[in-house]
Amino acid sequence: MAEKRHVRALLTGVAVLSAALIGYELALSNVFAVLLQYHYISVIVSLALFGIGAGALLAYRAKGGAARPAEASAAGAVAPFAGISLLSGASIALTGLFLALYPYVNHLALYALAAAVPFVLFGWSLGVVFTGLRGKAAHVYAADLIGAGAGVAMAIAAMDRWGGLAALALFGLLAAAAGIVCPLIAGAFGRDRRLWKWSLTALLPLAVWAQGVFPAGGWLALDPAGLKGAPPDKTLVGVLRSDASASIVHTDWDAFARTDVVAADDPSYMMMFVDGGAGSYMYRFDGNPASAAFLMEDIEFLPFAISPIDSALVIGAGGGRDVLYAMLAGARDITAVEVSRGIVDAMRKFGDFNGHLADREGVTYVAGEGRHILERTDARYDAIVLDLVYSQTGGARNQTLSENFVFTLEAFAQYIERLNGGGRIIVIAHHGLEGIRAYYTGLKALMDARGLAAAEAAGHTALLLAPEGTKAPNTTVAVIARDPLTAEELQVLQAGALAHGLTPLYLPQTHETLLKPLLDGKMSFDAFVKADPDYDVYPVTDDRPFFFHIDRKFPQAWLQW
Repeated sequence: MAEKRHVRALLTGVAVLSAALIGYELALSNVFAVLLQYHYISVIVSLALFGIGAGALLAYRAKGGAARPAEASAAGAVAPFAGISLLSGASIALTGLFLALYPYVNHLALYALAAAVPFVLFGWSLGVVFTGLRGKAAHVYAADLIGAGAGVAMAIAAMDRWGGLAALALFGLLAAAAGIVCPLIAGAFGRDRRLWKWSLTALLPLAVWAQGVFPAGGWLALDPAGLKGAPPDKTLVGVLRSDASASIVHTDWDAFARTDVVAADDPSYMMMFVDGGAGSYMYRFDGNPASAAFLMEDIEFLPFAISPIDSALVIGAGGGRDVLYAMLAGARDITAVEVSRGIVDAMRKFGDFNGHLADREGVTYVAGEGRHILERTDARYDAIVLDLVYSQTGGARNQTLSENFVFTLEAFAQYIERLNGGGRIIVIAHHGLEGIRAYYTGLKALMDARGLAAAEAAGHTALLLAPEGTKAPNTTVAVIARDPLTAEELQVLQAGALAHGLTPLYLPQTHETLLKPLLDGKMSFDAFVKADPDYDVYPVTDDRPFFFHIDRKFPQAWLQW
């Protein structure tokens, strides 16, 4: 009976500790996304694998390659497991404190070292359990999986409710709980007074940590405006540093990301950021489209203006600028898709400022991924808009490792399928390389979907570039239309290019130099697009959706440690 109790105690402890560690991993990803650029987040998975393996090796080495007799039983493993679990909880608390107090140390190695310790301890604790429960590996594995499943659900709920920092505190407490629950079930507290001392020692940093983050926004809340050493490539940090009048007026931190709304002296707009990047504008709007008419002077409005539209799908709606563009172009039915629920909630919170755009009649604001939303409906549109759709800010080289399924060949084929007659895909990109790759992707998808030759498909398209010195330098505007562009539409594009000082990279009939070898039939599409020796602008697919990996050389982002 005593043996069964000890087995049950260890399996319960494993389940609780496993829930804590998977929750810690997810919460750590959530915090790292705010502190670091996106391509460092994957390091956490490596840290978890390394740490658990190193911990297991440590457990093996600590016993000289074999278990000591006292620890080769379930009863003998209870106290070591409890002690390591309590230490795991304390280490999570200390890691969280380090990240909160020194969030921008500019040395990723320090982050990695601090973050790996709980994983090492977890691997060590599992080594102890496997030693004490020889012949019961399947039971340990089952307890681990059950706990991990519960931990994932808890992590999502905790981050949605309190954000990443507070979630770290919660899972530190949960890890310590594993070190208390296990000996409680085994009845070990009465026999081993060391457990009381360990528990009190571990709970002290956890209590400090929890007091600092609960309720959310406590004294350990991250404040990009007041933190020295904050990464300048985070757009939010740059805005707060460059404009003394700018301040964060709203913060929401959920399982997806942290959302910040920034206001400055200019009362005509606010800025919205996701994890300190992916900025978008939210304009003051009184509900009357005429009050937003100034947006018609934007370069980005040009592809909306070439012909009236009645319905539009905006993927990556952000603060609603593209929704206003569509309204100004005449659209009465607009579906605005935004991947960040925090942005959608902020749009509603600041409804008095933005004219309640998210709840306006004829406008449907949806939190979700663009293609998934599109797959759940049979709706067709006059315009499908992709305006600077990025999960983080930065140029092509900084986005190398970002998987983006919005700009794949399959995605464009889906967009073309959902266009009404006369409808068009509008793509606004950061600079020429991205714009050209998106343009070629749309052209290829059009050729495949409609069975068109390159010369015929090109008549459905246009590509313009804003050169240095213009209002939005290096911005590219691409149009991929279901039908050939009409003479009237081409005339509007030409006039708009002249008015804004844009360079037409391709316009049917007037500016065809870019595609000349392709249009003349001298080169196949594959040979033509792959001919550039320096940059890879060939369309990407869902199997390899690295749209921003444009350099043919080794990605520089992989070398930024």
